[in-house]
Amino acid sequence: MDIKPVTRKSLVGALALWFVYVGLVVLLFRWASGEFAPFIVAAAVVAGVSVAIFSVVAWRPGVRRDEGWELTVYGARCQGRAHLDVPAEDVPGVVDRVCQGNEELGLRTLAVQGGAAATGPSFRSWGERLRFAIRPSSDGSSEVEATCRPLVPFVVSDWGRSERILRQFLRDLHEESLRPQAPSHTAGPSPTA
Repeated sequence: MDIKPVTRKSLVGALALWFVYVGLVVLLFRWASGEFAPFIVAAAVVAGVSVAIFSVVAWRPGVRRDEGWELTVYGARCQGRAHLDVPAEDVPGVVDRVCQGNEELGLRTLAVQGGAAATGPSFRSWGERLRFAIRPSSDGSSEVEATCRPLVPFVVSDWGRSERILRQFLRDLHEESLRPQAPSHTAGPSPTA
C-alpha cells in the first residue's frame, strides 16, 4: 500500500484551501446581507491572521523519537514509522490488537500491505484519517509507515491531536510487537483423544 507523504507542500495546500474557505464564507455573508458588515471583515481578518500564525509554527517540522518509533509533525499533519519485532505477515494481527485497545481509533481497512483507521469528531477537530503501510525488513522484522491527517483538508492546526494519535499508534505497535504472542499456526495435526 502506498501512503501519500506529509510535507510542507501539503501544509501549503491546506493553507490555500483555508483562505478559499474563508473567502467563500465572507462572500456568502455579503450575498446574504447585501453589504460587507464590519464584523464579517473583522472575522475574516482574525481567521487569516490566526492561520498565518499556525502555518508559521507548522512550517518547521517537529521531530519526535523514542525507542522503536519516530514522528515528524507539520501542524495538523504528521507521519512516522515504527519498527516491529515481528514478520510482516504478523503485523495485521498486531495492528488489530492495537486498534481494539484504543477506543478513539476505529480500524477501517486492514490488509497485508497496510490499511486505514479514523477517529471521530471532538472539541479540537472534525476527526482524523490514519493510513499505514507495512514493509518487511531483511532481518525478519518489519516496519510500519503511517500518516495522520485531519478529515477536513483545510485544517492547519488541530492543537496536537493528530500528533498524539499517531504517536500513540506507533508506540503501541512497537510495544505490542515486543510481547510474546501465541503462534498463529500449528506445525502438525491436533492430538486426538
